[in-house]
Amino acid sequence: MTKKAVILAIGVLLLGAVVLLGCVGQQAEVTEVPQELTIAVVKDIGGHKDFGVWRAHIFETLVGAAPGAMKPEPMLATHWEVADDGLTWTFYLREGVKFHDGTPFTAEAVKFSLERILERSASARGIFKIASIEIVDDYTIKITNTEPWAAFPAHLAHGLGYIISPASVDEEGNVVEPVGTGPFKFHEHLPGEKVVVVRNEEHWRGTPKLEKITFVVIPDHHTRIMALEAGEVDVIQFVPEGEVARLEAHPEITVLTTPSVRTHFLVFNTETEPFDDILVRQAVDYAINQEALVEHILDGIGVPARGPISPAIRWSIHVELPEPKYDPEKARALLAEAGWKDADGDGILDKNGKPFSITLLLTGLRPQWPPMAEAIQAQLREVGIDVSLKVLEWGAYIDAAGTPGNRPLDMHLFFGSAGTLAADADYIFYLGHHTDSGFFQAMHILEDKLIEKGLGTMDDGERFAIYGELQKIILEKELGVYLFHQEEIVALRNHVEGFQVHPTQVMDHVPLWEVSIAEK
Repeated sequence: MTKKAVILAIGVLLLGAVVLLGCVGQQAEVTEVPQELTIAVVKDIGGHKDFGVWRAHIFETLVGAAPGAMKPEPMLATHWEVADDGLTWTFYLREGVKFHDGTPFTAEAVKFSLERILERSASARGIFKIASIEIVDDYTIKITNTEPWAAFPAHLAHGLGYIISPASVDEEGNVVEPVGTGPFKFHEHLPGEKVVVVRNEEHWRGTPKLEKITFVVIPDHHTRIMALEAGEVDVIQFVPEGEVARLEAHPEITVLTTPSVRTHFLVFNTETEPFDDILVRQAVDYAINQEALVEHILDGIGVPARGPISPAIRWSIHVELPEPKYDPEKARALLAEAGWKDADGDGILDKNGKPFSITLLLTGLRPQWPPMAEAIQAQLREVGIDVSLKVLEWGAYIDAAGTPGNRPLDMHLFFGSAGTLAADADYIFYLGHHTDSGFFQAMHILEDKLIEKGLGTMDDGERFAIYGELQKIILEKELGVYLFHQEEIVALRNHVEGFQVHPTQVMDHVPLWEVSIAEK
């Protein structure tokens, strides 16, 4: 081949390479993956009377609740400090943030949002202890509470603490259009069907990776699972423990779990026989095998409970508490000491001519409870206690359980669960155990001064010691049987990257602005 021919051939090869590279570049542009995510939710997140749409990352709070350690983290407030009296908190706000309508985020919007929700919502007035709000300047605000409250920043992560644009409501305070500062903006809401949001290009964290998120309503967990398997949705929450193995076997699905803030337990009705006797309550505690319940009912997904506060909450002293005390022989001995004996040989204990027959109340709303109730029924039968199960819809279940000081006499034992939407345990201690709490599953331990001391102690070390003491006292009172600490379970298609599971189950605590879609 002549020199001229060689040069010509090289030129042809180089030209072909350039053309090929051009085609590859064009192909990459054509096959760019749409950054759109579909999440199946249990109920419509677009029906809140005070916000219209919530849990969809349209709104933000002053303080966030980070996954993992669940410590309060800066969000619209960069930092905060409390006065020596423990009453007044000063929040320093993030500058340069804009609402989706272009109006600036300032202290005025914070004052407007918090005062509005306190006026409109009994729930907000029950959660917050705010006495007054003072604007110091555009980016500094002082909030004074009615009493010292160490957990105040943590509770500002609750959705009732959303900061909304004052321009987004009418003269009566009703939302015209949901406008916040969040990483996503409202696009569409079909009641009972779906909520669609699109990314906020000017978010203070930077532009989110996702272009659009659709929250589609699928209440039934079997239907949610089938939709995920069919590729109709990308993410599902609240996966029943019994479905995890099936989903993990699917080649295109990943299952994520994390310890939950939620603890499940049984509550004794101590206002009537037989559970007005602490010996009987102790016996039931010994008769229930928490480890077996987790292993066989929950397929090993969960933690046998040692106390009232989940290890996912940083105030828990789970590792210091004794392991679950399953001991049927000890249970029988305690029952005998309390005067219960099998007088007629039918296997059921009797006292004063009455059989030990009780009712266990529950609701099917939580899928773990019905099969767990049947297992507990069998375990208590082994020590001579006859248990009838009563399954009701949620509203009827609450009515049938009654409230502390007003329990129906025909109800003896019922299921309950407790967690916290904030990164703190004070909610559980106060709502569950203070005598001012009329919450249906409250168990009054008559330690109000200690609970209040914990609420108002600003030093974390001192507060941890108080909360540790409270957890031990709660166990000593034997007002309930702590069964298991739940795991949060999320299943997603493999092309979803960066999704995190949050211990609270709350979607607006999940950093969706970090999620992206890879090639399927």
